[in-house]
Amino acid sequence: MRRTFDQPIRLVLSLSLLLATATTQAAALGQPVRQSMFGYGLGATSLSVDDPDGVTDETWAFVPLSLIYTARLASGIRYWSELDYLQTQLDASTTHIGQDVRQLGLRLSLQKSLPISPGWITWFGMGLGVRHDTYTARHTIDNEGFLRARFADRRETRAEAVLNFMSEWSLGRDWRFGLKLEQALATSSQAQTRGLLNLLYRYRNDSRR
Repeated sequence: MRRTFDQPIRLVLSLSLLLATATTQAAALGQPVRQSMFGYGLGATSLSVDDPDGVTDETWAFVPLSLIYTARLASGIRYWSELDYLQTQLDASTTHIGQDVRQLGLRLSLQKSLPISPGWITWFGMGLGVRHDTYTARHTIDNEGFLRARFADRRETRAEAVLNFMSEWSLGRDWRFGLKLEQALATSSQAQTRGLLNLLYRYRNDSRR
């Protein structure tokens, strides 16, 4: 179980470290890729649970926290890393298992730009991610709404492949507003569709600001 937990996390973290190192080395060589952006986002995601003990409800969940870091690797190419967290509840019924869901995700994408106008850029990307889910208070109810059955808490960690599309608009010299749509397919799980609004600040680590 621990090996299953560690492998996806190590893969995504290793890729993040590799890309960060490449960006640093490019900056040291004087290449014009020394632009990093930090950001915060919030959004929504479709959520369904592949529960081994029965069927569950499907819902849309609010994502209140997404921390973003992105940096250019070359002209028109960048990597996008994102750490997010959500907490929601699936309703119980006589046939559906209700539960509290907490989800922590880390994703890394390689994106290619397609400029539309001087203040508007779109990005297309693909990448990998890892997601750790915790399911608690798992139960069903009877026709009167009383507790019918309880199920043990469980945890899952899984890898996922992601495809995303972004639009970004300039808010000034160093600020951008963005909208991201993403499709994620995790191992042994249904696909997730995500939407994210984000605000990005550009940090330039050279003296030619």
